[in-house]
Order: sequence, then structure tokens, then C-alpha cells
Amino acid sequence: MWRLPYTAMPAAPTAAACRVLLPVRQKLPVGNAASVAQHGSRSLTRLVSPGASQQQRPLPNRVPANRQPGDLILPDLGHRRRAWLSTAVLEYTKYSLNPQTLKTVADFGKVPSKDNFSKSCTFLATEASIRLAHMIQEIRALPQDHLDESHISQVYEWYMRSFEDFALVATSQDSERDYNKSTSFLVNRVLERHAPVVMTTALGIRALRRTGAMRDDQGMNEFLDRFFMSRIAIRFLFQQHLTVFNAYIQDETTGAEEVNPKSSSRWVGAIDQHCNVAAVARHAAESARLLCEDKYLDSPEVIITTPPSSGEDGEPELVCVPSHLYHIMFELFKNSCRAVTEFHDGTTPLPPIEVTIVKGTNDLGIRISDRGGGISQRELNEIFSYHYSTAEEPSIFADNDNPQASDMNHAPLAGFGYGLPVSRLYARYFGGDLTISSLENHGTDAYVHLRANPLDATEVLPSASSPELSYTSSLKRPTVKHWLSQDTHTPY
Repeated sequence: MWRLPYTAMPAAPTAAACRVLLPVRQKLPVGNAASVAQHGSRSLTRLVSPGASQQQRPLPNRVPANRQPGDLILPDLGHRRRAWLSTAVLEYTKYSLNPQTLKTVADFGKVPSKDNFSKSCTFLATEASIRLAHMIQEIRALPQDHLDESHISQVYEWYMRSFEDFALVATSQDSERDYNKSTSFLVNRVLERHAPVVMTTALGIRALRRTGAMRDDQGMNEFLDRFFMSRIAIRFLFQQHLTVFNAYIQDETTGAEEVNPKSSSRWVGAIDQHCNVAAVARHAAESARLLCEDKYLDSPEVIITTPPSSGEDGEPELVCVPSHLYHIMFELFKNSCRAVTEFHDGTTPLPPIEVTIVKGTNDLGIRISDRGGGISQRELNEIFSYHYSTAEEPSIFADNDNPQASDMNHAPLAGFGYGLPVSRLYARYFGGDLTISSLENHGTDAYVHLRANPLDATEVLPSASSPELSYTSSLKRPTVKHWLSQDTHTPY
């Protein structure tokens, strides 16, 4: 697991006193601090009240005044502009990431005031620039033949475009109204631009494997875990901003002066403060069963039990992001339904899938048990590897020009190979985990653990610091079998 550059978190902001959204940013002890200081932006040191002088956001050197968010300029960058952009990425990676707790994000969104809207824009413009810079450095650490692959190159270009857009907005001299409008527009634009990143990356990795350019599977799995975790994190912050402050975003677009947003006592953007975990599980189970019936004309029953939880009556509730939980549960149910149906082909009725949900003091645990034939120990070591699947490769991979080949929403029932690894990332994002145990020729148990206390649920973020990127050296050398097992390792 990567080491995290955590910064101290203050008490959650309240409606009465919410002057600063986030704590003072700490620099990584890397590079020349003086070179960073010369950019002197308020957004690279601390977040101050939005009423501060706009002169605290100086424009970087050699940035044209007519630059607009979302302009696509990378293909025709001049040498000076390319040098500026490359230097800017390095400067932003000298700042540590600022992981948030689920409670901090939820408490801030409970007060969807105009003042908080401005603070959210300021935070996103700055934090997005820094997080994108770290992601770009992660991509740059790949071997050159990986970077030359067309799909990987396309993903790199998207991130460079988005970094430049945010870096320019973060240091712009616009009025507060225009600054907020540009930031919110850019957040939505980047979400759309990066929608096909997962599938495009998958096509690139598949091409590298087919050409024999992939020298270390473990190193590539580490890269994909880190890269996709960063993507999950930044998209969550973007979607939270657009959802919580939608009324003010519309206000900035229409020019209306007053907006009275209605704050829900349960929902704060994408966060459900009283999420019924069993209800999400039932919804995911029904969706997986429908998909299974569509392919196999049958599906196993799903039985959900909720033993008494600590200090709660009825089904356990959790402060969480339901869309993340649904993604995890749907993937696990989809795998179990397929395994049970195929292993007991012709048997009526099919043995049920049993689900147990229990909330403790520190964690909420979910166990999904099926009798789908299980997984061998050798295969169990591979199930969290990207592109590993026991099913046939889906037809959408046969044609790279197929529009569905870059759309995660059209992922097939099985064979894609990213379901379990990405689901584990969703579980780990706020400090949880996903593990699998299995008995071959019998069945499989999947365990999901989530933080019961939102104050303990802190973003898990990889950083592009030199120690953390040391793993990429293995991508340039072939692996050999370890003498004690079938695992592989990179020779010294």
C-alpha cells in the first residue's frame, strides 16, 4: 500500500464559522522551494476568504489573455509553451495532496451558501491542478514504449489538457463571479472529457500485452491501481461540487442574483448520510439477476440478512457514497450469479446467494456467499489483476472503433477483467477493503469492509513522489518466477 502525505485536518466547518474550507497546504520536501514560491498564488499556499484581492491570483508567464477553459491546444504547442506546461506540472507536484474525510466533505456540503460555493471553486481549481499534476507524473514514469502506444498517449493528452485548464483558472485574475463560472464550467467539461479514460486505458494495456511490450504485470497492476484510485477521487470531488452547488452554478449561468437552495437532511450531494446498505444490496442484486437471466434464462435467488448491529435497530445505515457501494455490490453479485448458474447448469432451483450485513463499532461488514464452484488457489491470486477473467473476451474489444469500446456503461456481464480490481478501489477509497476467499469445487465468499464512522473515512490517495514511483523501474525489466511460488518478481 502506498504511503500517504497526510495533512492535519481541522474541525469540520459549520454554518456559523466557515471561513476556510481546508487547512494550510503542506509542501512536499522536494525540489527548490524558491522556484515554487515565485508563482506566489494564494491557491498554492492556503485558501482564504473569496473576498480577498484578485491580485493574489497572478497569471503564469507566457499565458495568452484570450485563453478559454476547455480549449484544446496541446497538438500545436510551441516550444516555449510546451516548456511552460512541463515546468508547471513539476511545480505543482511539489505540493502534497490534501485527502479529505467523508465527514468533512459532508459537513461542508450541508451549508450550500454562496460563500461556500466560492470556497469550493477556489479549492477545486487548486486541488484539481495538484492532483492532475501528480497523475501526469505517474503516467510519465511509464516506459517510453508504453507512452508511445496510441491509447495511452490519448489518455496522457487528456490529462495534460485538463491540467493546463485548471492551472490557468486557479491563477486567473477574473472577477469572483467569472472565476466561479469558469471553474464550474471546467469541472463539468473535464468530467465529460475523461469519461472514456477507463476503457481507453484498457484498450492500450491490451495492445501492449498483445505486442509483447508488457514486461511486468505486477508493476502494471500497481500503476493501474494508483491511477484509477486518483481518478475515482477527483471525479468524486467534481461530482460533489456540481451536485451540492447546482443552484448557484445555474445562477452564474443565467445571471440571476438570488438563489435559495434547499438543503436535505439526508443527502449532501452524492453522499447519503443515512444510507440503507441492505436496500442498496437489494437493488444491485436485482440488476445483476436481470442481467444473468437475460444471458442464461435463469438466476439464483439472493437472500439478505441483517443481524442486530451495535446500537442500532433495524437494517444498518451508513454515511457513504451509494453509487460507489452499488458499483461494488453489483460487480460481486454479477460474478456470483454467473458462477452459480454455470456451475449448476440444469439444476432447479439454483442454490441461493446468501448475504450478511453487520455494522460494528469501527466497520460495516458485508459477506456475499455463493455455491458457484469456487476458485482455485492459482486463479485466486490473479482475480485482482487487470484484464484477468475466466470468461471469454467481450466482442466490443474486437473492434477498437466500436463506440462501446470506450464506454464503461456498456461493460458486458463478464470478460472485461476490470470489475473486481476497480470495485476494490471503490472500497479502499475511504479506508475500506474488498477481499475474496474461496473453496474450489464448492463456492466463494466475498467480504466488503467499510468505515462505520465518517470521521475515520479518509481518502486514500497515491502521490507522485520519488519513493512511491520507484515501482515503475520494474516495468522496464522482464519478470522471472519466484523460486517458492508461481508468483513473479523482478530481479535486482
